[in-house]
This record gives sequence, C-alpha cells and structure tokens, in this order.
Amino acid sequence: GPGLGGGTVRISRSQRDNRAFAAGQAAYQRPGCSRPEGDGRMQADSGDVHRRAHRQERRADCARSGHPRTGKPGRIADLFCGIGNLSLPLAVATGAEVIGAELNAASVRAATANAKKLAVKASFAEANLFEDFDVEPYIGADLLLLDPPRRGAKRICSQISRLLPRQIIMISCDSAAGARDGQLLKEHGYRLKAVRALD
Repeated sequence: GPGLGGGTVRISRSQRDNRAFAAGQAAYQRPGCSRPEGDGRMQADSGDVHRRAHRQERRADCARSGHPRTGKPGRIADLFCGIGNLSLPLAVATGAEVIGAELNAASVRAATANAKKLAVKASFAEANLFEDFDVEPYIGADLLLLDPPRRGAKRICSQISRLLPRQIIMISCDSAAGARDGQLLKEHGYRLKAVRALD
C-alpha cells in the first residue's frame, strides 16, 4: 500500500497441497526486529545506489527473524545478493553456507569481503539474473533469498522448478511485480506462508 517501502514474503513448497496459496497483496505491519549481538557492520559499495543502507539493515533483521522454523538452513542461495547484507547475517546466526549472485561486480567484491570479515563460508558470482545464467550452483538450497530491484524476479520464479529450494524469502519493492512473481511460484507448487510490510 501507499507509504510502504517493500515487504518480505516467506514461501514454502507444499508437498501435499500445491493449490494452497494466499494473495500476495496482503501486508501486515512488522514489529521491530532485534539486532544481532556484536558489530554486524559490513562493507558497502558506493556504486550500489539502488539499495539504501537503512532499509537493508532492516531487511536483514527481518530475514534473520523469518528464517525457516523447521530447522536451521544448511545452505542459502542468495540471488540479487547485493553486498550480502541479507544472507551473511543469517549465515552468522545459523551456521549456514551461502552461495550468491549479483549483476553488480563491485557488490560481488564487497559481498566476498564481508563474508571473509564475518568468517562465513560463502561464494558470490557476477551474473545477469534477468537473462539466462548457470542455475546449477543454486539448486536444492534449504533457503532461497530473492531481493530483486523493482522489476522483480520473473525469470528466476518462472524456472523455480529447476532450483527447487525448500523455502523462499522474497523481498519485493513493487507490489505488481511481487504479485506476478508470487503467482509464478504458486504455479510451481509453492504456497505463501507469511507477508511482512517494511518501511
């Protein structure tokens, strides 16, 4: 709705009922998320202007609080990873391995440096996620994080049956793109589990 900066959507694959899916337009106010212990600051890329630091810290806090409750993820795929500001704090909290991809080369370098600083087992690659890319490294992750720009993640969501993550946390800055991507996930057997509004 008006005034909302974006939202997170947690989606899980239903093995019993692939038809169950709630409308992706629903939004609920997210209570304040607690910050992790210690200095969680990470290196930022000055050229990464499409992601604002204050929103990203908030998103990372919410991603940490929204990780799968069925157990800690062992492997996190982070597409549109930016500087790793969502997956790396989650990996620190859970001990997960991270594999990520991002179009911006400087962001990939920053994500790699941040993983080293936080002592997280991670690898990040430069890839155009709006076109064909090698999906092999990201197949079968316990958790898939998607944080695309406003145009959304249509290509990734349309081939989610190749990636087959157990759960997905998707951040959408545009409600129309988010609804479209959510519908694609529904068509591939995923169902909406939670929606949270972010400002």
